[in-house]
Amino acid sequence: MARGFESKQVEEQQSMAQAKSSDSQKQALTPEEKARMQQKASLELMRTKIVNDLAASTNERHRAMLELALKDVEEKLKGGF
Repeated sequence: MARGFESKQVEEQQSMAQAKSSDSQKQALTPEEKARMQQKASLELMRTKIVNDLAASTNERHRAMLELALKDVEEKLKGGF
C-alpha cells in the first residue's frame, strides 16, 4: 500500500515539474513571437476551412474564388506572413 502512495507522489512531482517547464517556455516568448504564432495558427485554420469548402463546392465560380483564397493563404504561410 505504501508503494502505491509513493508512486502517486512521484507522478505528481513529475507532472508539477513538467507544468513549471512549460510555463517557463511560454514566458520566454516575446509579444511579437506570440502574435506571429497566433497569426500562423489563424492562417492554418483558414486554410483548413477553405480546403473543406472547396471539397464541398459544386459551383464553378465559387470554386474559383476558393482556389484563389487558398493560393493566397498558402503564399502567406510560405512567406512567413
